[in-house]
Amino acid sequence: MGRSICRLFASVCALLLLAAVPAHAATSIASVEVLLDDGTNGIEGGAAVAVSSPDGGFVYVASLQSDGVAVFSRNPSTGKLTFVERETNLGTLSGPLANPQALALSPAGGAHLYVAARSGVAVFDRDTGTGLLTFLQQQENNVGGVTDLAGAFGIAVSSDGEHVYVAAEQDDSIGIFDRDTGTGLLTYVTTLVDPTHLDRPNGLIVSPDGLNVYVANSGGDSLAVYSRNVVTGLLTWVENQQDNVGGVDGLDNAVSVAISPNGASVYVVGESDDGIAVFSRNLITGALAFFEYELGDDRFVRQMSAIAVSADGTKVFAAGRRRDAVVLFNRNTSSGALDYVAAEKLLGAFSLALSPDDLHIYSGTRGELGQLGVFRLSDVACSPSPMLGCAVPSQAGASLVFFKDKSPDDGDTFLWKWNKGPVTLLSSFGDPATTTNDLIVCAYEDTLGTPSLIFQGRLLAGGACAAKPCWKTTSIGYKYKDKDRSPDGVLTAGLNSGSVPGQAKIKVKGKGSLLTMPLLPLTTPVAVQLQRTGACWETTHSTPIITTGDQFKSKDN
Repeated sequence: MGRSICRLFASVCALLLLAAVPAHAATSIASVEVLLDDGTNGIEGGAAVAVSSPDGGFVYVASLQSDGVAVFSRNPSTGKLTFVERETNLGTLSGPLANPQALALSPAGGAHLYVAARSGVAVFDRDTGTGLLTFLQQQENNVGGVTDLAGAFGIAVSSDGEHVYVAAEQDDSIGIFDRDTGTGLLTYVTTLVDPTHLDRPNGLIVSPDGLNVYVANSGGDSLAVYSRNVVTGLLTWVENQQDNVGGVDGLDNAVSVAISPNGASVYVVGESDDGIAVFSRNLITGALAFFEYELGDDRFVRQMSAIAVSADGTKVFAAGRRRDAVVLFNRNTSSGALDYVAAEKLLGAFSLALSPDDLHIYSGTRGELGQLGVFRLSDVACSPSPMLGCAVPSQAGASLVFFKDKSPDDGDTFLWKWNKGPVTLLSSFGDPATTTNDLIVCAYEDTLGTPSLIFQGRLLAGGACAAKPCWKTTSIGYKYKDKDRSPDGVLTAGLNSGSVPGQAKIKVKGKGSLLTMPLLPLTTPVAVQLQRTGACWETTHSTPIITTGDQFKSKDN
């Protein structure tokens, strides 16, 4: 038996599948491409990713394995990347880019890039036209008065651009630097060594109003809150939110923290926890109140390592290598509450960055393969009721639909064959191999005389599946294959055009626990459609061959 409430209440299923999502809201996260480390592009061990703002023209990746920062230009329409250059330590083991862990761009144009690395902080000037980096400065631990900055792990620039903060994992400290807003150069102020409230600090952020700094403690399973003096940059401890204290959950091995653009909500993920900790923020004091622990979907959301909030505040993204996934949540802009939407697979997903227009998501990876995933948002969704005017087979009884609902869910199966179709042009499929024309298979059953949505399976256009193209173009159509079967369990599909009646055919097969199976037996007639914007293909099934509590099989009328 499956996981969905659809299996319990058929009338609720349509509401669940349509989801309480505003019209035109994102319903999926879709792969655009996956770049592989080729020995020169420097993306192996992508500990951090940053996208230039507000132009969104360039993407920067910190590589642990190659001790460098890779630079890519970004196509603003497709999100695809082109390698530009790589800044490295030139073979040294203790240079400014040794073991880079985090990146931060300066506000108001991103003229400077700051890198937290093993030995301290590296400062680069950034050509906003070409994206190229020029090394300016290194603030090195135990050099020139800088102290207690061993294991620099997280970095953040204040929203006013006046200060830079560095979390040092080994020294349980935060380094504080004055920043020249013109040159980008840093002047060391002090290091706040605070082992009482900092225990292996990792990610940190400065609130949008500049009044607070929030630090994720991986060793202490906590989130430290500090108030910030906007003139001096100095920090004063306010409180710690502790995992499993006062109802707080989600902070076990806390590693990444994000804040909403309005400063009202704070989000934390822990690599030893299975969800997202959500806090409400007092806009005056900066203190936090635990709001919820969002588990999402265990098939994708577990032991996450990075989190980010969209610029418009309507979405939250998380990445983690425990489930090898990049995950999308809708965010309630009033309460800050999260609702799981969808996920896409990426082996070793570890770090996250969003384009300033919120159109694309970038994720670096940790693992045997050096990869950089590029993702987009999709709004593909089944229509509430069957679309009208769909292409139907020219011969009855040649098409088939089959549902098999098994326990455990790994045995679940969906199969749909649309055979003997009318004349069907290749262009009618919308070229899913090279465009963003997403398709979706939808099933409807009769509920008291009204068709209701009971099943959906998305076939997202373009993109990479297991680092290979999901779609292939053939001489007569398109083939789809996704071994990961995300987001809805679809494994394979074939779309064949036909120049004469009876030649065109479509086949979609899904398998496993990602399928959201309907409650069986089904009430006939059952309509199955493949939909995309401006086109659809349909079969109708009134007389089942098999109809039981775990199987439904029927040829078309």
